[in-house]
Amino acid sequence: MAQYLVDLHDSKATFNFCGGMMFQLILSDKLREHLASGNAQTPVVYDAKANRMARIPGYSKSAEADNAKIFHGREVRQVPTATGGMGFAIHLTKAGGDDPEGWTAPELAGYDGWGHDASRQWRTAEDGCEGHPSPAAPAKIGFGRAF
Repeated sequence: MAQYLVDLHDSKATFNFCGGMMFQLILSDKLREHLASGNAQTPVVYDAKANRMARIPGYSKSAEADNAKIFHGREVRQVPTATGGMGFAIHLTKAGGDDPEGWTAPELAGYDGWGHDASRQWRTAEDGCEGHPSPAAPAKIGFGRAF
C-alpha cells in the first residue's frame, strides 16, 4: 500500500474528492521517501463504512497523525499545474516534525476536525503557504486537514 501511494504520486493521479472536484495527490518529499523506503508502517485502507473521519475506528478530533492510519494534509487550490483540470491538489506530508513541508504550529493548533469550508481559515500565497514547497504556485491553501 505504501508503494501504491508513491506510484499514485509519481503518476500524478487524481481523486474525485468532495463530489466532482478532481484533486491531484501530491506527497511531500519526506513522506514520499518514507513510504518508498520499505520501512514505513503499512498505510491503512478503510472500508466504505468509514465515509467520514469520525467513523474511523479510534478517531479523535485531534491533530495527531501517524503516517499510516491518519496523514497530515492540505487542500491546495488554484494550482495551475495540477492534473485533473481543476487546479486542486491534496498535499500529504509526513507527521512527526521532521518534514519541512509538514504542518506548522498554527495548523496543528487550529485543526478543527474537518470543519466546513465556510468556517475554515484559508491561507494564500501571500501568507507564506505555511510549509508548502512552492509559495508562488498556489493562490489558496486550505487549512490543514487530516486524511
